[in-house]
Amino acid sequence: MANYYDPQARALFPVLYDWQSGIGTWDDWNVSWHTGDGGFVSSVGVPDIEYYTDIIDFGRVADLNPLCSVSAVGDVNIKVYADTQIDSSSYLPGSPVINAGTSTTLSGVRARYFQFKIEVFTPLGGDPALTSISKVTTKLKGTKQVEYIQGDSATHAGSTSERIVPITQEYSLISSLHGTALYTDSGIDSAGSTGDPYVDNGYVDVGYFNTPTGDASEIPIVVVRSLADKANPKYAVFTTNGTNRDHYVYLQIAGLPKLVSDATGNIVEA
Repeated sequence: MANYYDPQARALFPVLYDWQSGIGTWDDWNVSWHTGDGGFVSSVGVPDIEYYTDIIDFGRVADLNPLCSVSAVGDVNIKVYADTQIDSSSYLPGSPVINAGTSTTLSGVRARYFQFKIEVFTPLGGDPALTSISKVTTKLKGTKQVEYIQGDSATHAGSTSERIVPITQEYSLISSLHGTALYTDSGIDSAGSTGDPYVDNGYVDVGYFNTPTGDASEIPIVVVRSLADKANPKYAVFTTNGTNRDHYVYLQIAGLPKLVSDATGNIVEA
């Protein structure tokens, strides 16, 4: 569907019918009017307005929430195209990474290049001549939210080989999971000191130093299992000798805040 800009209204409007050449007789035109086979082509079932933004270069590949708000008359749908790189043979768009709809939970995107497509449909029973877009605002937002969890991994859902982090916030994309495990099995759980003293012998009481005595092969290490499920990030704990076991853990999760399309089709952080 073709569009035109009305400078007086400062808005984009649809051209209600497109001219199609090659129609021979008035009867052909008459049939075409009703069927959409030629002549004046009906826009039923397709957006009355389609508007593409310029391609936006964030400057680097990053985890981003692509936000978009639209001032329009009509029903809005926003599509987002994104990729980590583009060239002259593969300019965006391709398949959209987001087809927002309304009142839908969406996912964040890891990319560098973005383009937004705004579709506006005339509501059922509405007047297509009034359908319009007056303003489109976009923003690529990469601000992360962070939460910290600590506790016995045995109390977390899942199995010893794959525990689920009990997150309390909602994310559109989880960027990272970091963790450490408390080392108390046969050694110590705080810093010790060995070797030559930093100061003269006797300057610090010998009881100040705590020398670790545990087996170094039993030191626990937190490993990331999967961050693909933004609601259920997974981890496990292994000792340095390869034994999989539960431990008391300290975890840090960082990711993009929840992303949704609102009731009018805008893409916003929740």
